[in-house]
Amino acid sequence: MSPLEPVRDKLTSGLRGLLSGNMSGVKEGCFEGDPGLCGPGSTSWEVLADPAAMVAGIRSLLLQSCHPSAIQGVDEHSGFESDPLGRLHRTVAYVTVSTFGAVPEAQRMAELVIKAHQNVKGVRPDGVPYDANDPRLLLWVHVALVDSLLRSHQLYGKEVLTQSQQDAFVDEQSRIVALLGVTDAPRTSLELKECLDGFRSELYSTEPAIRSVRFIKNPPLPQAYKPFYKLLFAGAATTLDEEHRVLLGLPARQITGLQRTGTGAMCGALRALLREPESRVIAERRAALRA
Repeated sequence: MSPLEPVRDKLTSGLRGLLSGNMSGVKEGCFEGDPGLCGPGSTSWEVLADPAAMVAGIRSLLLQSCHPSAIQGVDEHSGFESDPLGRLHRTVAYVTVSTFGAVPEAQRMAELVIKAHQNVKGVRPDGVPYDANDPRLLLWVHVALVDSLLRSHQLYGKEVLTQSQQDAFVDEQSRIVALLGVTDAPRTSLELKECLDGFRSELYSTEPAIRSVRFIKNPPLPQAYKPFYKLLFAGAATTLDEEHRVLLGLPARQITGLQRTGTGAMCGALRALLREPESRVIAERRAALRA
């Protein structure tokens, strides 16, 4: 074994653990032959296994915060001030299990999400009630996540997706969110854009959103991880549309080549250094046992 292998193992565990909280859910030796909701060869498997998905996780939290109901629920029920990376860890766990897990694992994850959302309800300061299990709000969270994964991959992923691959990814992810009761999710990249545009009148800046962004930008991390996270955050924030950056109190500037290059170089280095995500390795072994 190369003397660098232990270093590679430690780096993989440390960086993936930073963003996922080491949450798993895709079990070895279970549901043999089950390809899952997406399966081998799917665009989702390629997108979620790429380090660019790390950028997407942060971007999705930022974009979701533009919706006053979504961020009000976070502000009143998630405790992000005491656990600033908790939202990111739960988002990564949901996407990972739903994409790479066997169908029963994906179904179980959806049940856990619905259960966790049962008490996430209340009334916004403007008098509008919110409910985390409201299909309209779930749709917003979904399209914000899918758009973030696509945007981040197109800028920082190993290979730019073709139009047919983008459509396939959106369609695959629609199967996942259907488990949460969202039956009208977009199934093509054009439908995704139209759906996002349809939310524009519902988005506006709020104090909880500005507070949330501050914590997402500067979470309490070990010093060694701060430069890495800073590049991830910059790569995420600069892919947001200007109107969303303004709502979140972020600088309303265009993406610079230097920022893209820095994040892109880091993702390229991680692609070479990190091992394949364990969830994908398990999924490939499980699916290969299909009769």
